[in-house]
Order: sequence, then structure tokens, then C-alpha cells
Amino acid sequence: GFAVAALERKPAIEPRDRRFWDAFMHLGAARSAGFAALNPIPETEIAAYLDVRMIEDPWAREEFSMIVRTMDVEFLRSRAQEAEKK
Repeated sequence: GFAVAALERKPAIEPRDRRFWDAFMHLGAARSAGFAALNPIPETEIAAYLDVRMIEDPWAREEFSMIVRTMDVEFLRSRAQEAEKK
């Protein structure tokens, strides 16, 4: 395994926000790997996740997508920093 610096402080996840963490963990399996690193979670996968859960409100979809993409950016940044240390 590897440590994710952003998670070492173990931020508390409020119950109402658990859905974002669950989605991020679920969608992480949909990412592809590039030549030397992981690629971001595809936007199409986030949209499909929202479709399956019948989240139709455009504002809710945009907020959900933005939060999951922000989590993904931080995750990928942390992975890149760990790779540079090796």
C-alpha cells in the first residue's frame, strides 16, 4: 500500500458527505492507467454514476461532479508527489 498525504490527517467525514467518499472510492476503479501514472476518473463515469442513482437535478449533478473531481485531483497530486520521492 501507500500513504496518501492528504489523508494522513484523517479528516472526519460528516455523514451527509459520506456519499461523495463512497462515490470517489467506487469510481476510482473506472480510471485507466497511463504510461507512468493513473489517469483522472472520466467525467462520463461520474455522469453514469449519477444516472444510475437517478440524480437528475442539474445543480446537484454539477456539485456532485465538482466535489468528486476535486477529490480526484488531490488524490492524483498526492500520488504524483509520492512517486517523485521514490
